[in-house]
Amino acid sequence: MAPDCTFIPIAITYDQVIEQRTYLAELSGGTKVQERGWHLLRMGRYLKRRSGRIYFNFGESISYVKTLQRAAPEIGSPTALTDAAKPALVRELASTIMYAMNREAVVTPAALVATALLTPMQRAVTETELLDIVDQLCRYLQWKGAKFSEPLQRDREEALREVLQRLASGPSRLISRHEAFQPVCYALEEGRRLQLDYSKNTIIHFFASLGCLAVLLRTRFLHGEEEIVVAKLEGDYERLKRLFQEEFTFSTRLKPIEHITRLVQYLREAGLVEASEADEACIRVTPPGATRLRLFSGLLRNFFESYKVALLAGLQIPSAGLEEKALVKMMIRYGEHLLLLGRIRCPEAISQANFQNAIRAYKTIGLFSESGDQLKGKKVLIWQGDNPEGAQLQQALEEWC
Repeated sequence: MAPDCTFIPIAITYDQVIEQRTYLAELSGGTKVQERGWHLLRMGRYLKRRSGRIYFNFGESISYVKTLQRAAPEIGSPTALTDAAKPALVRELASTIMYAMNREAVVTPAALVATALLTPMQRAVTETELLDIVDQLCRYLQWKGAKFSEPLQRDREEALREVLQRLASGPSRLISRHEAFQPVCYALEEGRRLQLDYSKNTIIHFFASLGCLAVLLRTRFLHGEEEIVVAKLEGDYERLKRLFQEEFTFSTRLKPIEHITRLVQYLREAGLVEASEADEACIRVTPPGATRLRLFSGLLRNFFESYKVALLAGLQIPSAGLEEKALVKMMIRYGEHLLLLGRIRCPEAISQANFQNAIRAYKTIGLFSESGDQLKGKKVLIWQGDNPEGAQLQQALEEWC
């Protein structure tokens, strides 16, 4: 066995992705088309287009042995690694690599614009509102030490306006600019949210922890809790980390309560919460915080709604269960039904990838089990209706959404 193995995390960020149409079709439930050699012959027409920049960032090397020593110090040497301990090590190594890759991702103007357009859940956003939302996002990203693309560093407003102009032009435009009256605003074209969500997802991992905490704070605030005990947020925060374990890689450098305390410190510095006069262990949401927490909690709305759809669909599958592909298709149809009824608001929540991740998370939690029976040679998923976690999570998701 080699003495060590080193992994180099590489983040590749695109201003625009030429395979976007294929990817969006897969998210909507389409089957992935197998790529073949002759597909390369079609690349010429794409290469003639201007698709912006590609950013390559390399993170610090990650040692297999050091990861092993951190994850399982009792093992000591790789030669002493047992088969039973391997799955936990693989998860730890994968999490470490993914976290490092995410940290090296570049924030682009397109990602900021897409996030600012989608998060408010409005038909249109004024130019002033959009720039204000981007400013709030950038403040947090700077606090996290995120890397910004060169156009954003040079002239942020100019970079944003170039993206807005591109999105509002051409036959396949995603937004329209309305300037006949004041204030100037940008409206989303019908059925184009999923395309914008693709760009938003290139930076959403930066906001996973803050988004989860904002949801918890805002839920308590809306339920009339004027004094919020920070220590009592830990349980629900851990619950959200488990729920979204397939979506995001959360930092493990700090204990959960230490991570929450650090995020609360940022919110205090930003003026969104303040220490309680009666008890230093409590915080109060400030008037500006009530508005800003709505923004930050809205960043993850489509993920919360995807998992809500997946859970409600699970409650309706036959007692004999369903094969996973059939279950995902059912979730897509049920999501479309709930969208029509107004029980979810984000069309981008109807995502094949999100539903597949939700199924994996719910299997880990114990809400789905795999039957030993075979359906056309494939395992069948059965909803565990007697698991009390299901009813508790359903109630929580209704509040969080």
